[in-house]
Amino acid sequence: MHREFFRYAIPLTFGPPPTVGEDISLHVASCVAVQFAEGQFLISARHVVEPALAAVTTTGHDCLAGNVKLNLTPGEISLSADALDVATIRLHPEQIPAIEQDGYLIMRPGEWPPPSLAPMDPILVAGFPGNWRRQIAWDTMDLPGTTKLGLVQTFGEREFACQLDPAFVDQYTVEQGELSEDSLPGMSGGPALLVRHELVLTARLCGILKQAWSLGDGNRLLYFARLDKVAKDGTIAN
Repeated sequence: MHREFFRYAIPLTFGPPPTVGEDISLHVASCVAVQFAEGQFLISARHVVEPALAAVTTTGHDCLAGNVKLNLTPGEISLSADALDVATIRLHPEQIPAIEQDGYLIMRPGEWPPPSLAPMDPILVAGFPGNWRRQIAWDTMDLPGTTKLGLVQTFGEREFACQLDPAFVDQYTVEQGELSEDSLPGMSGGPALLVRHELVLTARLCGILKQAWSLGDGNRLLYFARLDKVAKDGTIAN
């Protein structure tokens, strides 16, 4: 399950071009691609997309979703209010098959806005932890990812929170080790998937990871932005 659903998470990266003999300076976060009849776009966190836009417009750095270069201009981006912390980046139709050719999955929701949540609903979150990335060549970074399973604890108009299930350990954590506190920023903007058994196991996009809060003893709450204000054309109502 987690290996298939993990493919909905896409690394969102920006930074200067790599230089021979120097370490790659790359900012890494996470996003998800969504397609409706009204349009296709990436969804990530506002606190991820704003610095990416600043880097592209002021320094000419590239911003990529996987290996697909994004047209990161103000006209292609929709930002929520700070409190919601959601952003969308418009995709052009030809970019959808390019993303799929990289092995990622496109979310094509059968219903929108996302379904309502209930206490203890299972939520799978996927993303690319910051401290797991490593440079494997002068111009190449390896970006391992992970999935985490949480249970809904609280939910409100703008966000919901999940406590991680310590019994759930995916293959990526077995290979890389448990996440540290400073690994979580790379997962910002990663998709939250509601995974319910309804005849078959389904994954429904219901949120975007915005932050984590430590409860002590290794327990954490993950906070997700709700997506109810994201329209099918990628615009965000505030």
